Amino acid sequence: MSGRAVTGRRAAAATGAHALRHLALMPALLAAACVMYDREYYVGHDRLDIARVVRADGASETYVLEVGRPDGDASLVVRTEYDRERAFLGLQVTELDRATAEPRGVDPYRGLLVTGTYPRSAAGDAGVTAGDVVLSVGGEAVVYREQLPKAEARLRPEQPVPVRVLRGREEKELTVVPKVLKERVVEPEPIELERTVGRRPYCGVVLRGIPHVWCQRMFGDDRNAVVISAVDVGSPAWVAGFRAGDLIERVDGAPVGDVEQLGEMIHTRGEIRGSVRLQVRRGLDDRFDATVALDDYTARCEVWLPLLFHVKDGAREDSWTVGPFGLLVGNRSTYVDDPPGRTAATRSEFDALLGLVHVESGPQRSSLRLLWIIDIPL
Repeated sequence: MSGRAVTGRRAAAATGAHALRHLALMPALLAAACVMYDREYYVGHDRLDIARVVRADGASETYVLEVGRPDGDASLVVRTEYDRERAFLGLQVTELDRATAEPRGVDPYRGLLVTGTYPRSAAGDAGVTAGDVVLSVGGEAVVYREQLPKAEARLRPEQPVPVRVLRGREEKELTVVPKVLKERVVEPEPIELERTVGRRPYCGVVLRGIPHVWCQRMFGDDRNAVVISAVDVGSPAWVAGFRAGDLIERVDGAPVGDVEQLGEMIHTRGEIRGSVRLQVRRGLDDRFDATVALDDYTARCEVWLPLLFHVKDGAREDSWTVGPFGLLVGNRSTYVDDPPGRTAATRSEFDALLGLVHVESGPQRSSLRLLWIIDIPL
């Protein structure tokens, strides 16, 4: 055994198929063969920007797709960014809770304690200093920190406003002329994605549709877009190279329809073991296309002869063992859940003679272990 990283499961599958062909010749084993169905095991965790739009008013929209949630779902948020000018007093404050108020001999939550002012700020120019307690701004009482920016939002730059403060035990009213603050505002808005009805897992993907009105806003033309929110490890789509976060743009060379049409097409072709070609985009410009051979991949075949050998042939895992409980020799080959890139990488483990010989191979590391403790990199 070379011990090199395995890049596909053909060798393991061929081993399992070869063993099954020989076992089929033995009537005693035919009774031990059975077919079971595995649950889907969706994976894929990522956060991707899938579109950016600059509006005529200068605001920018970034569409952020998050995939790989435990339920195989996805979320899409449009993050709008724009510059805004507003009145700014330049106060640095904290809430006047009981612990802060008692040493100053004032009632708690009577106002906001000034901890400082920004350099060249309106409040500093008006004479507001650290230790003052701001009682009101423009006649509006302020007690909690979030009230201050709301009060500032109602002011106009360069228009004088009365600010009442408590300095020591004396109340003073100062006239403050707000200055202009230029700030970058980010406003997120969630977009509800369209779902498909549940169907047989011929492809191995969870599909979510982006509403048509948002597609027009994202792309500037009349098109549809369907998101692959999760991919089942070992499924036809997984082997073909599709991953969670892919945005389907074309199907069989034609623009993709809505998510329900695509789900129905996959189901219909899967019934006859057909295929579908998908062209996708991941992120802003990583494009990929491949053909998916549709099949009910969740079926798993097992052949077991007690105390002699056990063979499993499934989508995510192939294995075989010889001897009681596999103590003499055995091999297990599984897909790597999150391989780098789109190639379906696998990891294999081979054991012989009660584990005296152990060979492990994968996309990142391969090693040979002898006598349980001697580890040799390959």
